[in-house]
Amino acid sequence: MSVVVVVKKEGEIAIAADTLSTLNNYIGIKSSYVEGNSKIVQFQDTYIGSVGSAMTKQMFLHALKSSKKELSLHGKENIYRTLLFVHRILKREHYILPERASVVESSHLNLLIANSSGIFGITPSRYVNEYSRFWANGSGGNFALGAMEQAYETHTSSEIARIGIEAACTFDKHCELPMHLHIVKEDIVKTKTKVLVPIVEKKFCDNWCDNVTGWMENVKNRLKRS
Repeated sequence: MSVVVVVKKEGEIAIAADTLSTLNNYIGIKSSYVEGNSKIVQFQDTYIGSVGSAMTKQMFLHALKSSKKELSLHGKENIYRTLLFVHRILKREHYILPERASVVESSHLNLLIANSSGIFGITPSRYVNEYSRFWANGSGGNFALGAMEQAYETHTSSEIARIGIEAACTFDKHCELPMHLHIVKEDIVKTKTKVLVPIVEKKFCDNWCDNVTGWMENVKNRLKRS
């Protein structure tokens, strides 16, 4: 139970979150009782805000940092590419369980992302949304969205984010101050985000097919020479 918000306005991008944790949906754990209580983590130049199980934040960041592949969270295509790759790690090394009533396997991630390329949301099924103004996740998200809508035209992005978090902490029992807030500058030049080559991990059948293809080519070349 949490609230995380992202805001983009006039070249400035903000991400903010409350600091209350809950246990078994009824025990509130204040930030003063928990080390590393931020719901926002950083990977390279990107801030990632997580709601839901605290374990998902830990698994996702660990998977990103442990990979030797070139990963990027800039732009929808790169984020989706990274999510597909990370999902394999979550299944293989973190033992996530699939959800039965779902079109695809769930990664159990409910994230908001902020970096110089924009603000994005990630659903458990790895769908990537790009937002033009603001968005909020978590149990206090509806309160934050309403407050930020009213404040958007007259405040800066960081002020809007603060207003959203404060509204959620006022009216949602699962959210509580203090908040954490981070600000990044948007890439105003709008240079095209480089889309990385999709990550394809060869399986046994792929290697076997490659070997057979090479063997057949060798046979053909020998027959031509003879």
